[in-house]
Amino acid sequence: MAFIPLRSASRRFAMVLALSSAFAGTATLPSLAQDLPRFETPDIDTPDVDEPSLDLPDTKGALVFHGNYCGPGSRGVGRPPVDALDEACMHHDTCSPKAGTGLPSCGCNARLAREASLVAQSPRTDDEQRVAAEFVAAGAKVLACR
Repeated sequence: MAFIPLRSASRRFAMVLALSSAFAGTATLPSLAQDLPRFETPDIDTPDVDEPSLDLPDTKGALVFHGNYCGPGSRGVGRPPVDALDEACMHHDTCSPKAGTGLPSCGCNARLAREASLVAQSPRTDDEQRVAAEFVAAGAKVLACR
């Protein structure tokens, strides 16, 4: 495409307007295209479809990756946390709604991030637990919330 110098502001404006309309799909159609016959769309019956269920399967703790509470679900309410990180996850489970019924509050997620960060920074935390705590802290910061 060759560069065409535009001498006046009104010409530049007209060119910008035309290009913007073309990109936005609002440009006027040539007269030939406007004269094309219109076709009616057929009325198609669509089957009724049931609403998808938000019921999540009971995983019995299969997705828990640390202790009894860290991960989606838990290994059973009432079980004691195995360490400080598991306790932080238990606190998060306590302030979160039941799976499939809504999002936890942003404060609930922030508490998990804060408590997991403290576990990761503790000199008493072993390397394996530190990695898990850092993962939980980072993940809690990006969890959806209300």
